[in-house]
Amino acid sequence: MGEDNKIDESTKQESMFTIISQWISELVETETLPEEIVALNFGLYETPKGYCIYLNGSEEYDEEDEDWACNNDYEPDENGFMEMLIGDNVDWEYFLEGVKESLTWLLANNEGFKNWVGNRHVATGFDDGDLILLK
Repeated sequence: MGEDNKIDESTKQESMFTIISQWISELVETETLPEEIVALNFGLYETPKGYCIYLNGSEEYDEEDEDWACNNDYEPDENGFMEMLIGDNVDWEYFLEGVKESLTWLLANNEGFKNWVGNRHVATGFDDGDLILLK
């Protein structure tokens, strides 16, 4: 039974990565980040059906004050948020870790995403929690 559980967990993580990767690819293809945007926040929140991830950008960044992530100086015209229906039994910590790992991998390995982000700061986290700085 434990082995089945591992396969299930691996499949969920793979699915999350695939969904996030496709969403990021769409953003990179359809959106141009304004030069004045210095930081990007991939915000997260829970819905009755699953979890949502959204993107907003800020013209300010302060590593000592996470309020920069509340600035909506930039929001994508299209595809700015995505609801992810990844299963009933996925807790918020698991979802956060999956998003963090996916974005970290994409920032390191996806040339289109790396170029799109440029030298901007990148963070993720739940709206009511702490930010995790990824870049």
